[in-house]
Amino acid sequence: MFKSVDGNINFPEMEKKWLKHWYEKGIDKKYREKNKDSKKYFSFLDGPITA
Repeated sequence: MFKSVDGNINFPEMEKKWLKHWYEKGIDKKYREKNKDSKKYFSFLDGPITA
């Protein structure tokens, strides 16, 4: 019914890989440049907002 999942996920290592990908591709800079004239504001949050 459900697929098995790996119960030993290394979340800190996964986060490092994603951050490396974002910095190498310039994703955050591209996003800000694309939306620099927008009146809407977006924040990148680190963790749950209740933390």
